[in-house]
Amino acid sequence: MSVRRAAPSDLEDMTWVLLGASPDDPVYAYRYPGRNQFPEDFALHCRLRCSEYLATSTVVVYEVRMGKSDDQTKVVAFGVWDPPRAKRSAGATAAKHHVSATAVAAPVPVRRDAHPGRVKAFSSQSAEAKSRFFDTRYGGRGHMFLRILLCHPDYRRRGAGSELVQWGLKRAVARGLDATLFSSPMGYSLYRQLGFRECGRFLCVVIFHGSLHSSGSSRRPPPLDACRSNSMAETPPVFATPLAQSPRSDILEWRFPKPFHSFVLTGKSRAAWHTSFMIPQLNLLLDAGLCINHQRPKHIFLTHGHNDHAMLATAFVKRDDPPDIYCPAEMEVVFDSYIRANRLLNLGGLVTLDEICRTGEDSEGGDGSEPDEQAVATTPAKKGGVRPTHITHGLRPGDTVTLPRIKAQNITATAFACDHSVPCLGYVFSITTDKLRPEYTGLSGQEIKRLRVSGTSITAPKRVPIFAFLGDTTAATLAAAPEWLVEGVAVVVTECSFLYEEHRRQAEKTKHTLWSDLEPVIRKWPKTTFVITHFSLRYKDMDK
Repeated sequence: MSVRRAAPSDLEDMTWVLLGASPDDPVYAYRYPGRNQFPEDFALHCRLRCSEYLATSTVVVYEVRMGKSDDQTKVVAFGVWDPPRAKRSAGATAAKHHVSATAVAAPVPVRRDAHPGRVKAFSSQSAEAKSRFFDTRYGGRGHMFLRILLCHPDYRRRGAGSELVQWGLKRAVARGLDATLFSSPMGYSLYRQLGFRECGRFLCVVIFHGSLHSSGSSRRPPPLDACRSNSMAETPPVFATPLAQSPRSDILEWRFPKPFHSFVLTGKSRAAWHTSFMIPQLNLLLDAGLCINHQRPKHIFLTHGHNDHAMLATAFVKRDDPPDIYCPAEMEVVFDSYIRANRLLNLGGLVTLDEICRTGEDSEGGDGSEPDEQAVATTPAKKGGVRPTHITHGLRPGDTVTLPRIKAQNITATAFACDHSVPCLGYVFSITTDKLRPEYTGLSGQEIKRLRVSGTSITAPKRVPIFAFLGDTTAATLAAAPEWLVEGVAVVVTECSFLYEEHRRQAEKTKHTLWSDLEPVIRKWPKTTFVITHFSLRYKDMDK
């Protein structure tokens, strides 16, 4: 393995690297949505782009030996550096660093794999961001700009990226320059570990008829991070792509994939601090370690009794419209006692529970808003005339309940055991719909209509898992391949408290999940979207 300056003879290997690495980078998917439909166009332009790199920039390659002979080598990664050069006009700089796809593609009349609007927007907005973040800041002194860094997927995690970046860093230091770059989410962790710090972000957007299309319609890529260098470190592992969230809030709002895209997961989770998620469309709260917003869902599912998952359940109970609270059966009695104790605390400790039951009156505090009259009228009173603040349902693994507030009564939750230090449940939520019976699947529409008119039952209820929510647990719960995971549940929300192998002992002691144990499970089920939560407070946001 060695790092060296590229030669013209490296063109084919560089093209192979670019073709292999590009599918994993969302920036390429954004600009070239037709690359799979027109692979010959994409391959040709990848070769032209590599040729342009060799002609206009400083290209460094990482090669490995393919046989016993030193002559049998192959380039498996490369980086393209643009050092400052004397006596070069601003126009030449822009042309050099930002050769448009149209210019590179000149030999081909029509490029079918590219989206012209996105390519143009990416080129112009990247140039503007480079000028704003770097060129203006460094002025005549200049900076060492890493234009691109690519490694073939078959040779990743072997240090190639670090070596190629450090090659440029050493030369930047020797010339008294700062090194700069743009990073997509794919390379962010690497550059942070190598000592780059973020100095700004920009979004590349395409505007049609005055409206901005969201990332959900694939017209806006993930944020690109502009960074500068000040130190070096080892390459970190890559864990997962952060889900997009509002820059004005640290509360996640994430829409489920189709066909369940009407559901929006909203919430936040950090280990030993707070965990709470809502799905407003289901009137559903998953754990109650945090008041996410002003909403107070009426279906509340608690995974276990630890404070960071259950402490603020008291904020969601209300006599005017008591919620249904589901929790492990082992904690049901203690949970009710906790709610009662909080109720007395809310009264300032001036009365006892017996006094409340005797008089039938107490004040819940709050904002003084008027109670819902219909809810009050339909809420049954307990002995002594005191209406309940909540209805607790203790569940055990295998128990299934229907969400009572859903009008169609077709959403169920099934409890399953999680591997934790205290009794802990996870819940898989399913929808039941009528599906055509298997014996009638081959019939024509007219035949099915005739059967229906005759009164024949041609459908049967079918339960389809939508998503699973796991509280604190080890990876063993998912590694056991539960039935709903095998059936293809769309989304799994699960914890991953610890990211690095050095924290394995702590993960095993506290019965939490370690990334290296969870990763094989995630890769085994590629059709399921895994939402990873509950990161340890020892990690910064950038580590995730």
